Amino acid sequence: MLTDLTFKPGYTTPDDDIGKDFYNKALSVSNQYDRVTGYFTAGALLYYAKGLESLYANQGHFRLIMSAELPEEDYNLIKNGYDARKLYARRNLNLPNVTDSLDKTKLANVGYLIQMGLLDIKVGFIPQGLFHAKYGIISDSEGNRVYFSGSFNETANAFKNNFERIDIKQGWLTPEYKSYVDEQQVQFDDFWNEERDGALFLKEFDDLLKDELITYSKGRFIVDSSLLKDDALVVYYEDNNGLHVKDNLVTKQVNESQRRIRNLKIRYMDGNQLWNFRHDISYKDIEKIVSELRAYGEFENITIVVSDSVNKYIESSRFEIDEIYNRGLMLKNKDSYFDVDRNAFIEIVNSETIRPLRDIQAWVSYYMTKMKRTGNFSVPGAGKTAMMYGTFAYLSSPIINEVDQLVVIGPKSSFLAWKDEYQAMFGNKRTLNVLDVQDSDFREEQFHRNVNQYDLIMVNYESLSRYAKDLKSIINARTMVVFDEVHKVKGVGGVRADFAVPLADNAVYRYVLTGTPIPNSYEDVYNLLHILFKDEYDDFFGFSPMELKKADLVLAKAINEKFFPFYWRVTKSQLGVPEANPDHIIAKTASDDEQAVIDLLWKKYSREPFKLYIRLMQFASNPELLLKKVDSSSFAEAGMGEEGEGAVDVNENFEDTPDYDGNDFEVLSKLKTTGKFEASIDLISNLISEGERPVVWAVFIDTIDKIAKRLNSKGYRVAVVYGQIAADEREKIIKDFQQEKYDVIITNPHTLAESVSLHHVSHAAVYVEYTFNLTHMLQSRDRIHRLGLPEHQETNYYYMQLAGQEHQRSTIDALVYERLEKKRDIMINAIEGTELTPTFNEDEKAEIIAMMQGLL
Repeated sequence: MLTDLTFKPGYTTPDDDIGKDFYNKALSVSNQYDRVTGYFTAGALLYYAKGLESLYANQGHFRLIMSAELPEEDYNLIKNGYDARKLYARRNLNLPNVTDSLDKTKLANVGYLIQMGLLDIKVGFIPQGLFHAKYGIISDSEGNRVYFSGSFNETANAFKNNFERIDIKQGWLTPEYKSYVDEQQVQFDDFWNEERDGALFLKEFDDLLKDELITYSKGRFIVDSSLLKDDALVVYYEDNNGLHVKDNLVTKQVNESQRRIRNLKIRYMDGNQLWNFRHDISYKDIEKIVSELRAYGEFENITIVVSDSVNKYIESSRFEIDEIYNRGLMLKNKDSYFDVDRNAFIEIVNSETIRPLRDIQAWVSYYMTKMKRTGNFSVPGAGKTAMMYGTFAYLSSPIINEVDQLVVIGPKSSFLAWKDEYQAMFGNKRTLNVLDVQDSDFREEQFHRNVNQYDLIMVNYESLSRYAKDLKSIINARTMVVFDEVHKVKGVGGVRADFAVPLADNAVYRYVLTGTPIPNSYEDVYNLLHILFKDEYDDFFGFSPMELKKADLVLAKAINEKFFPFYWRVTKSQLGVPEANPDHIIAKTASDDEQAVIDLLWKKYSREPFKLYIRLMQFASNPELLLKKVDSSSFAEAGMGEEGEGAVDVNENFEDTPDYDGNDFEVLSKLKTTGKFEASIDLISNLISEGERPVVWAVFIDTIDKIAKRLNSKGYRVAVVYGQIAADEREKIIKDFQQEKYDVIITNPHTLAESVSLHHVSHAAVYVEYTFNLTHMLQSRDRIHRLGLPEHQETNYYYMQLAGQEHQRSTIDALVYERLEKKRDIMINAIEGTELTPTFNEDEKAEIIAMMQGLL
């Protein structure tokens, strides 16, 4: 402890060796060194390196406040130290440890002290005169402090050549000394934390390296002079901290009750606190704020100074959408104007990755970098994730250096693809450090501790409301934001839209991905356009939600003309994906016992068409389900509505409890299985025996489990994935299937229909149960029919059906398939076309009821 040591009342050079007799001695038992000095040179550290070694061993911290004067050599050392510290954090490496004599000698290197987290530096600026404060406080773990002040600067010359003196106050000697030294500590802490002390302005050294408010030239930092303007309100902008006002007023105070100030507080400031601007305000908001402040200043005769940093931010943020519109047209026409730049793009991407993009993918990836905000509406299986990583590789490369992190917001099922594709694209050239909110080891504090270390941050749509605030604090101008399967941001003013749309405000590079941008009406583009162009939407697009929803041919043409340059769509034919074989329909005719149950169901549910639909679907593959209650939890993805979107479009209150009489039970009890189910088991078995690893699709949990049980009994290695299986366990099962550790995987479209690639191991899909949801159907088919298939690879789809006897009632298997096929043709024509057009109404339940009523 400091109290165990003896210090002189003062030390004078050259009579005393201040480094040895005071610094090293005091630091040997301390865990905090706080220093304010007019000048600093890194050579000073050599004279008390032994004390710094002890401070490090004591898990201590060195906080240094210095003037703006700094030799260029030392500036570079400090800069390299902060860069190295961030590199260690981003790559999740352990900071260096002082364990041998070689490392100990580095304690005289200022960059090394910063790199390992021992030293932090702030720089003080003053409008007039010089920053010449010189004092220090050294503290131990028991709260004992020794204070020193005098002419002594933290420079090599002060230790070696100059005539200098420091006076010492040992806080533990007298109550008066303790009070004085403790007060100095409080003042230092306040100054360090508040970054202001009257006219003095304090900035973290690391911020100076990236802030346009301050530059380094000819041996000193030059601060934006507007910040030091006397008797004025100074408006300035910091990249990581948003808009600020520095109050340098002397002759007047801000009148918070004045109308303009009151309105600014209400509209733009958190907690109605003066100058505490929200971080989600846009550049257009800032233009309004500046205008209001100038009007206020004129009214109150107060000088308002607007820093160049504000004007630069507005200019860099202003999205010249008319110019970008024309650029998009040129890019989509592959104009030769871009050839040289695109070749440079490809060269950089290839240097950053191990797997080159295909030519059309490289075009789209390049297009996205030039557009900054755009949509990729390529068909499932076209490699949208790879295209995005091409864009990320370019923007985050050392040469371009415009992006640090990638934030992906998407469905849980997409997470594995983003992780796997990262490894496939970057290999050993980059180490993936990911924050995945669905990981079993995830903790919310990860959003707040060393968050810069993550290359990829993933949040699923269901969790968006929970983590939106955390994401908002992370996303800035150096963040690339991707909304994957953006069609899931449903409903104008819906819950997801309310959280999703503002998230990208601070991101320069923002993208939306989906293979189905407008399944229902043009209203579906409203949310994604607001994610991309919230500030520009009204002026440039201007379509109201009702206009989009009710668009006629004339308005549809106008919408397409406006929207065309802002998305790119790649089709499978452009990528050379071999066509799949025609669908195989395997229909079994009902036996007499099966026909009896079919007739019973049509009679029992004749006035409840939706329940009839559900029960007929169940019976065709799994008659034992007819004796069980059915509700939303019966489906392979429990939970309905915007937060859960079930495998069948039912509502949360749907249920049907069996109510059969004795005769009904007698009919039902005869059947434990159906010809369709047995044919499914035979087909799956035959496919496995032929070397296939089929993907089996079903809707009901009981059916999935029943298929798995039968296949397990045959000795097959069976993987099962549905909604109730934890996300990290799902990922493990999928990866094991991809690595051929299973013979078959059984799943449902909602859980596995998006983003997962199975085409390297599976070329056959068996549909035991299927619904009217075309989006799920198409996406499920694309799990095995994707970019990367060999030219002559065959892909086969098998649809299992149970049909009624001739001239008798039937199940709905064939009807559902026929409707799906018609909708699929419409969708494919829309996808292959040059315009975006609504394909069909995705109200599955209404479609089901209409069909069933037509049959009754």
